Amino acid sequence: MSTETKFETFWAALGQCPYDLPVEIKPYLLQSLKTSGFFDVPTVQPTQVGTTVTKTKKLSGYNVFMKEKMAVFKAENVPSGERMGKVGALWKTLSEEDKAIWKAKADSSAPQTVTVKTTTKATGPKKLSGYQLYLKETMPIVKVNTEIPAKERMAEIGKMWKALKEEERAAYKVKAENL
Repeated sequence: MSTETKFETFWAALGQCPYDLPVEIKPYLLQSLKTSGFFDVPTVQPTQVGTTVTKTKKLSGYNVFMKEKMAVFKAENVPSGERMGKVGALWKTLSEEDKAIWKAKADSSAPQTVTVKTTTKATGPKKLSGYQLYLKETMPIVKVNTEIPAKERMAEIGKMWKALKEEERAAYKVKAENL
C-alpha cells in the first residue's frame, strides 16, 4: 500500500471525527506526516558479539562453605538437583560461631578472578515480516476508530490480515523483504 493510499484510508477514517476538517488541510497533513517519519519503517541496530569481562571478587563465608560441601556431596554421588538444597539446609543449621569460622576462611583466602564471557548473536537491521509491516500501516487507521477498544485493536488487525487475499498478503511480504 503506497503512502498516498494509506493516507486516503486515514483521511476516510477521519471522516468519522465529529469535527469538520477543511479539505484544504489535507496536503499539509500528508506532508507533515511524511516529514515526521510517520510512514518510516523502524530498524534495530546490530549488537556487539562476544564480550569478555574479568572480575575479581571476594568470596563470602557461605561461598567457601558451599564449594566445600558441594564437592563432598558430589563425591557421595548425591544427585545434582539435591546438592544445593542440602548445602542450604546445612548452612541454616550452623551456629553464628560456626558461620564466623567460614567467614574467616573466606577473608583469609585470596580474591578469586572470574572471567565471564557473554555472547550475543550479531544482528543487522531487523527485517519486518509482511504481517508486521501491515500492522504498522494499519494501526494508525484502527486507532482513529474509537469504537474499537484499545485492548481489541490487535485482534481486529489480525482479523483484517486474515481477510486479505493471498496475493495482498504476498505483496506485503515482498515489500517487507525489500525494505
